[in-house]
Amino acid sequence: MSISDGAGAPGAPGEPGPSESRPGRAIVVASWASNALFAALALPAAGGVDGLDRAATGVALGLFAVSIVVWSWAFGRAVVRSARGDDIAVASLFFLQGSAPRAVKAHLLGALAVSVAVAVVTAAADPFGVMVPMLPLGLAGLWAARHGTFPPRPQPASAARPGSGVSSGSGRRRVAERSAGPRGRGPASGDGGSGREAVRSGVSAPAESGVASTRSRAAKGAARGRSSRGRPSQ
Repeated sequence: MSISDGAGAPGAPGEPGPSESRPGRAIVVASWASNALFAALALPAAGGVDGLDRAATGVALGLFAVSIVVWSWAFGRAVVRSARGDDIAVASLFFLQGSAPRAVKAHLLGALAVSVAVAVVTAAADPFGVMVPMLPLGLAGLWAARHGTFPPRPQPASAARPGSGVSSGSGRRRVAERSAGPRGRGPASGDGGSGREAVRSGVSAPAESGVASTRSRAAKGAARGRSSRGRPSQ
């Protein structure tokens, strides 16, 4: 159930009843109840009341053990919601920034502040009390993981839509081939043809000139022979 599920006024038509108008109300009550238990034993023990030292230490350790379970629960639910596309950060999960209404945020963070204050005051008499604030902080994370509202995870601007990667890549390859075609195939083939013609003309030019000179010498020789035959002998 999200925060918006209980945003309507209790008793309105179509709106949830009083028991459902505040999602996660049990988590808020548990946060204040743990503070009351912690303060009821830690403060008198720190004030010098005999017989409460061990009880205060036991309660502090017990609340810390519960906080481990709560943190694991909150983290697991946050992972599930993140996998579904919610953009969850530490500030929005455990400090309820933008994920919870003001009333819920005031109660849960207020319980955390009270727990920290009691732990600081009683730290000299009960060093284990400094671990107790982990419980109200974990309960705040559990509330956000179960009932908080988070924005959708932003998608990278350069990310391609599903199924468009192959077609866009092939399209780019086709465009590249088309743009390279006139430069590579057309002119290249034309340049190759003109080059081959130039080689052929270069090779055949000396041969043709040699044949022409040979023919001219043969014609001159034949002309001399005819002139010598036609000249009278003395």
